[in-house]
Amino acid sequence: MKTYTVAVLGATGAVGQEMIKVLQERNFPVGKLVPLASARSAGKTVKFRGEDVTIQEAADTAFKGVDIVLGAAENDIAKKFAPAIVASGAVFVDNSSAFRLNPEVPLIVPEVNPEDVKNHKGIISNPNCSTIITVTAVNALNTIAPIRTMTASTYQAVSGAGAGGPIELMNEVEALREGKTYEPKVFSHQIAFNLMENAVIHGETHHIDVTLSSEGNCAVFTVADDGRGIPQHLLPRLFDGSARSDRSSDGKRSMGIGLSVCRTIVLAHGGVIRGDNRQEGGAVFTVTLPMKGENDED
Repeated sequence: MKTYTVAVLGATGAVGQEMIKVLQERNFPVGKLVPLASARSAGKTVKFRGEDVTIQEAADTAFKGVDIVLGAAENDIAKKFAPAIVASGAVFVDNSSAFRLNPEVPLIVPEVNPEDVKNHKGIISNPNCSTIITVTAVNALNTIAPIRTMTASTYQAVSGAGAGGPIELMNEVEALREGKTYEPKVFSHQIAFNLMENAVIHGETHHIDVTLSSEGNCAVFTVADDGRGIPQHLLPRLFDGSARSDRSSDGKRSMGIGLSVCRTIVLAHGGVIRGDNRQEGGAVFTVTLPMKGENDED
C-alpha cells in the first residue's frame, strides 16, 4: 500500500491533536508524520501509533518531502505558509477560513462535492464545522425534495477558540461553583453559563440591547449595539433592495452579507428592516413583521 508523509500544521492545538487522533483511528496510510507548531513547542513530542514523534517548528523549509499538509492553524498562519506548501509540491488541506471564499480554491465536503477535489491548485479548503454537518444532511434531503430556502442558527462550542477555550470554561465553572471570580483571558466576557452573540465573543461588540414592541398589527424588534457599525458605503445597498454579498479592497467578504441574508428572510415574511449607524457608536436595526391572526393561513 502506498503511504504518505503527512504534516499537521498547528499540531499542538485542539484541532491539530484531533487530526492526529483521527489519522490513527482511520488507519490512514501515514508513512511519516510531521507535527508542526510554533518555536515554543518545537522539541516536544506527540503520540502517534504508540510512538513519540518530535514536533518541528513551522517554517518554509519544513514542507520539503511532504505529500499532504493538514492545516489546523489560524488564518494568518495558513496564509503565511501556503505559498511554501504549494511550492514544495504538497497538497494543503486547510481547516481555517483563510481560503474559503477564494474562487481559485475548491471548498470541499466529501459527502457533497468530492469531484471538485480534482480542480485544486495545491490548496483545498473545507467549510466551517457547523456548515459541514448541515450540508451533509441537507444535500441528502435535497435529492428527495428540492429545498427552496433554509434558515440556520448555530451555537458554537468553546473549543472553536482552540485548546484554551474549554480550559477557560472549566476554570470559570470551578470558580463560580466556589463563589470566586475569574478574569477571562481567551474570551472577552465570561463564557460559563452565558450566551453571547459572535461579535461579543470576539470583542467587536460589548453590549447589545434588544427591545420588542408592537405597532398596530405588527411586531417591532429593535436591536442596538456598541460595535464597529456598518461601513457607510454599504448602508444604501443593505436597505434599498439592492444589497448583495460584497468584497472589500483586501478581498474579504464585507459584513454586509449577514444583514443581506437577514433582510431577505424578513422580506419573505412580509416585513421591513431598517438600519443605521448611531452617533455614539455602533448600529441600530429595526425589524417590523406583520403578526398573523388566528384565522390567517400559515
